[in-house]
Amino acid sequence: MARIWRERFDPERHRDFMTGAQEPGGRPVTGRPPEWVMLVRECGVTLQFISLEQLREARDYFGDPRPMSTRRHNNGLEHYWHFWWERLPKGLVRSSRRRRMTKALERALNRFGAPSRP
Repeated sequence: MARIWRERFDPERHRDFMTGAQEPGGRPVTGRPPEWVMLVRECGVTLQFISLEQLREARDYFGDPRPMSTRRHNNGLEHYWHFWWERLPKGLVRSSRRRRMTKALERALNRFGAPSRP
């Protein structure tokens, strides 16, 4: 069963892991900081979100029956910059785990007040 919770945003502990291509470890949150950080733990992986938009993006990614490849071609010069879906653990996008993640992310969206997909 997925664990879904939120924590008050703390700039010392919470980072933005999902905005653009970046190095592992996330980047500091820029702009107006969120009041809360949303966390979802399923399949042995904890995903952290600083906005409902990020949560929706992850739900849509895992809900796609043919998700994007976990690796994209680059010129070899930026080998340490990756998008969030490229840093997912191997096997997490297999059908059974993908379905579990989709359900967990959908429950998180419902819990945090975002409407479900039409």
